[in-house]
Amino acid sequence: MEVKVKKRYLKTSPNKVRPILKLIRGKKAQYAVDSLRFLNKGFASDILKLIVSGIAAAREKDIEEDHLFVKSMTCDDASRLKRHRYGSRGRVVKVVKRSSHLFLTLSDQNDKETVTKDSPVSTVNRK
Repeated sequence: MEVKVKKRYLKTSPNKVRPILKLIRGKKAQYAVDSLRFLNKGFASDILKLIVSGIAAAREKDIEEDHLFVKSMTCDDASRLKRHRYGSRGRVVKVVKRSSHLFLTLSDQNDKETVTKDSPVSTVNRK
């Protein structure tokens, strides 16, 4: 069974958020919570709140917390705030303040893809 939660309009650039999401994608939910608590990033608390909210939603659906893992965690672009700043020699410089949407899917079944002998891995000839 899956639980989906989202956080919209996070005031952090998606380019800053995506490397952190790679760390917790595919891990157990409790491990992700523990690792985010000690992460030295400002937006880690927002991701932590999202995962805790997902765990609470799973508890409402009678899913055991011990078996939950982060099935997918994505970050998409949100709206941008466009500002301007005055530069030298009478110029105006554009300032774009980016924001992001976070989408989290928690699952209690481990659906990780496994590579078998029958599945095509690569068609490139390696020498």
